[in-house]
Amino acid sequence: MRVGGPQNRLAIALIALLVAPGAALAIEGNDLSLGFHGSVVAGAGRVLPTRELEPAGTTFGMGFGFDYEWSHARIASTFFVGPGGSWSSSALRLSVDWIPLAGTWSPYFGAGFGAAIIGKKRPYEPSGEAILPPYLDLLPMLSLEAGVELFRNQGRQLLLGVDLELPWNRPYDCNADFSSCGYVWQLRYPEVALYARLAF
Repeated sequence: MRVGGPQNRLAIALIALLVAPGAALAIEGNDLSLGFHGSVVAGAGRVLPTRELEPAGTTFGMGFGFDYEWSHARIASTFFVGPGGSWSSSALRLSVDWIPLAGTWSPYFGAGFGAAIIGKKRPYEPSGEAILPPYLDLLPMLSLEAGVELFRNQGRQLLLGVDLELPWNRPYDCNADFSSCGYVWQLRYPEVALYARLAF
């Protein structure tokens, strides 16, 4: 059969244009991570206060979230409650992740913002008083995260990652010789956390 004529070449080109997007959609259709998901989150972190009087300590807990994922991006909302450990740390956060690889797994990198409620627990007192934070600060928060997403072609995906949370406050503060005072934004209670997220 002769295929060298201009009409035949045009037909072959049109078929290629139709088949290639169809194949790409078929491959993408096998990626069950795409779309809307609920998720449960478990995490543990270490709080690193910026003031000498507040020693570093641990916190851990669980939460839930709602995600929407595209082939190479994800938007995730998370509500996390961490009452365990020597600190209490809870957060409500919205994050955006970049997912560079297509396939059954991929690393991801992202950033987010939200609000954190955090405080250092007081020592236990024999009088019967429960172990509760002496104070809880509600602070705006920025975050950076990185990790790996597994089982993207399955009905459930597992995300393992590390997260750097950066809460900020704006206290009234003075310099060393009290020549200048005012409200200044300061980083307070940074936290490094490991977490696992199961999306379904």
